[in-house]
Amino acid sequence: HEGERYAPNDAIVTYLLIGVDSAAATPSSSEQRNHGLASFIALFAFDTRQKSCTVVHINQDTVAQIRVLDANGKVIDNRTAQIALSHSYGSRAEDSALNTVAAVSELLHSVPITYYISLTMDGLAAMNDAVGGVSILVEDDFSSVDVSLRQGERIMLSGEQAVTFLRSHAEMKDDSLSQMARQQQYMKAINLGLSLIVSKFIYGSISIRKSPPVAHNIISISLFLNILFISLQAYSLWNPPYV
Repeated sequence: HEGERYAPNDAIVTYLLIGVDSAAATPSSSEQRNHGLASFIALFAFDTRQKSCTVVHINQDTVAQIRVLDANGKVIDNRTAQIALSHSYGSRAEDSALNTVAAVSELLHSVPITYYISLTMDGLAAMNDAVGGVSILVEDDFSSVDVSLRQGERIMLSGEQAVTFLRSHAEMKDDSLSQMARQQQYMKAINLGLSLIVSKFIYGSISIRKSPPVAHNIISISLFLNILFISLQAYSLWNPPYV
């Protein structure tokens, strides 16, 4: 950096949290596409020596280099596109998630990503309900999307309302930064209830795996939630940088 060389910090463990949303995709004859976009991407970097956490929240519209995969999960091309599209390539959830891991690592100058966590909208709704709902002050106008989300009121979100709160974007004619602000607002709020589910695993909706070269080493959901809960408690005013 600026002419100086720095040794990697071997005390850093990174977790990439990927929120997957569905969207229409039109595959070509050679590409393998699915209907999942990475609409939420956040990298948690835990310093095990300093007992600290740094969060980088990545805009889904960030232009990045992404790999194009065929039906067998092999790379057949590289493309410059929105980083959210990286998850739309691949016939299996693991291929898609690893493609997003690769895109984020490339974007951040080959930073190693130790673990990734892929959470679908169904998984989000289940997690929201598992903590008994999440209290949110609705700051945006959702009248064109869901009249139950009344602007200016504090609402205990159900799982379905949480999905609407986090997913709504184009329908409200706002920009992705507004959506990111809602994502951060929700993450701050849900950490208050995370301790209630640190020992639960929502099967089929959450996938936690170690990044290559040990791609099949599944770790405990409780491990991540415990780390995330402790980190967000310590950083209750979570204002990660935008990328």
